[in-house]
Amino acid sequence: MRRFYLLLLVLLLWIPTQAQTTSWEAAFYVELSAAPYAAEIRLLNQNGQVTNIALPTNLSRGAGTSSYRQVIISDDRRYVVLSEFQEDSGIAFPLRIADLQNGTCCLEVSPLATMQAYDFAGFEPNGSRFAFSYVGSNPNDSLPFSGGLMVVDAATGVIASNIAMRAAAIANGMSEHAVWALMETWARDGIRFADNCYGCEGRFEGQYALWQPDIGGFITNPNISFSIFGTRLDATGEFLYMAQNQAFAYDPSPGLFAVPNVIHYTPTGGIVSFMTEQNMPTAPVAYFNLDAVALDRVHWVADGQAFLVANNNGNFWDVVYRDGRVERLSFNSIGDIRVLAGTPDGWLSQFTDTNGNGAIVHHRMNNTQSTVFSMAADTTVQLIDAPELGLSLPLNPPTFPTITAPTVGVPATIDATASVRCKGFMPSRLTIGEQARVTPGASNRLRSNPSTNASIVGQIPGEGIFFVLEGPVCDEGNGIAWWRVEYQGITGWTAEGQGGDYWTEPLNR
Repeated sequence: MRRFYLLLLVLLLWIPTQAQTTSWEAAFYVELSAAPYAAEIRLLNQNGQVTNIALPTNLSRGAGTSSYRQVIISDDRRYVVLSEFQEDSGIAFPLRIADLQNGTCCLEVSPLATMQAYDFAGFEPNGSRFAFSYVGSNPNDSLPFSGGLMVVDAATGVIASNIAMRAAAIANGMSEHAVWALMETWARDGIRFADNCYGCEGRFEGQYALWQPDIGGFITNPNISFSIFGTRLDATGEFLYMAQNQAFAYDPSPGLFAVPNVIHYTPTGGIVSFMTEQNMPTAPVAYFNLDAVALDRVHWVADGQAFLVANNNGNFWDVVYRDGRVERLSFNSIGDIRVLAGTPDGWLSQFTDTNGNGAIVHHRMNNTQSTVFSMAADTTVQLIDAPELGLSLPLNPPTFPTITAPTVGVPATIDATASVRCKGFMPSRLTIGEQARVTPGASNRLRSNPSTNASIVGQIPGEGIFFVLEGPVCDEGNGIAWWRVEYQGITGWTAEGQGGDYWTEPLNR
């Protein structure tokens, strides 16, 4: 009888309908105006309370010329670091550090004479140091680009550690031609990074290495996978991975990457490469639905007690619980809805209508939701710190049931969607789940929303290759077809063309 009560207690710790309401906080960078610069940090806690912290007006140099800003904040919410890319010149300004407690700004850091880009790993847990990778040009270097990994103390601006990317790559068995790094986070066991290139399509999956700057060393095989097709739950090491499994109904649309139709689940955290295994990972299938054979994203939610599947149909999400239950969330909206991050009691999403206005929404597992704050069309919002998930799970949490493929008959395929034609524009040529590129010549801007009035979050140079995530959204007034795409880790909306001109083209045609 004692064993029965012990088992019942363990089950109650993870039962999906009773997500624990632990204390948590999410942080957003909200840019109210690019010129003149006006921005603030908004903190959201588990009770739905929002705290606004104004940022110094001189934190940005932009004056309207900078198209992209990346922001990180320390765990104690004292220090903020901003990186800024200038679209006009194609260069990045020195990093700027603000002390919000003392109201001082700004300490500056510039690793090279001319900077091209940065990628933040964030602040060390409960500390004042932050880590990032950088790439730029140096008059003393024979190569066109050089880069490295750096740690800086935000309290003093002092560089605590700096290592050339080539040295870090060689030490970890990575490509010696890597000029900078794809950064993930500064976790308790070290700084996660992977080798990356600059001016190319970049890494989309693989294994992170760990940099431990205090001892000057690396852990080369920590078994920490990453992929744009999946997501890892750090607390347990479990991994969810989208792929096309042709034992199930699938979309046969051609492309460099097959359209994913299932979610694979591995409790050990390892993944099988999307490329080398011909899109057939060996991990069990934990999700398939005939209504959603073209998947867009998968997210851990409810403190890791469930995962949420977004599909390219755009009118519903499925929440999958550890006991195999599936809850469908249907919605009819004119605009874009995307999940930002899971929370211990649900998840956060961002809604943007076709006019560029929007809101941050908090969804809870008791089927309620609330608007955290609303946004005008010219407002830029970044989630810069999300709650840590999985802390309420037991040491060995229950796994998701396996879905068995049909054993009789030939699996059905789903006809590829016919070309869409937006009023005032030629037939669209891009396809969700495929790669495309900007036509040679001028660059294409990436915007936060499908509107010419939306803020610019990046740019794709001529012949730059990107991944198509969603679309098209038709701007009939301007004769534009907008697509949500991913380019070198930046997600935004780009115009396929306007009127009788194509500015992008499929990569495989």
